Amino acid sequence: MTTRTHDTLVCRCGHRGALHTAENDQPFSTEWISRTVDGFIDHDEGFGIAKLTCPECGKAGEVSRA
Repeated sequence: MTTRTHDTLVCRCGHRGALHTAENDQPFSTEWISRTVDGFIDHDEGFGIAKLTCPECGKAGEVSRA
């Protein structure tokens, strides 16, 4: 079964977006995780909220979970 979570992200300027995570939690199969970001620019190969850039104000590193 795949576990899905959705978190709201917010920049200090007030712009909002979302983090969508899906991960495999079955005990006898290969582990995997998938993350996508809506509303912010992700410049990182992996994922780090500190690497996101706000399209409204243009600042990086100002995003946190709401």
